[in-house]
Amino acid sequence: NMVGRILGLALLILVESLPAQGQKIVYSEYDKDDTRSMSFEIAGKINGNFLIYKNNRGNRHIIAVLNNEMQEIAVAEQDYIPNNDRMINVDFFPYNDFCYMIYQYQKKNVIYCVAAKIDGNGKKIGEVKELDTTHIGFAANNKIYTVLCSEDKTRIIVFKINTRDKKIYKLTTCLMDDKLDL
Repeated sequence: NMVGRILGLALLILVESLPAQGQKIVYSEYDKDDTRSMSFEIAGKINGNFLIYKNNRGNRHIIAVLNNEMQEIAVAEQDYIPNNDRMINVDFFPYNDFCYMIYQYQKKNVIYCVAAKIDGNGKKIGEVKELDTTHIGFAANNKIYTVLCSEDKTRIIVFKINTRDKKIYKLTTCLMDDKLDL
């Protein structure tokens, strides 16, 4: 019993004398163009870079590219996104070497659901693809579409629920593969 106490005490002294390893926290610096009204989304880590989408009141759409030390190494202007129309929502679905940016915007009385493929430097790959449109008779504030990805990232579904008739809800779905083919 006495031997057990001595061994326990010796073990405690040994553990207490080991140097403690702390967690390293790295964060990005404040950008002079960032404002309080700016919205942003973390797209993910693509080809070793962190991509962050930033939107300043619908006027400027950019993707900031950061390295592992959270230093900004590039800024990619997303000039294909319409500036004069109301951006409603943006979702990102990251893969190893690209991500899909699926966004909704309203132009007059039409809501567009559109996808762009983005590389690890924040640049658009190929053409923008229109996934669906919805004609509305009023200025809606809520997003129309919900976009989900399967766990294995082989399927992406875009769906909307029409609640105009309170007795029957109409569900419309577009199920796509990982190349955004229906």
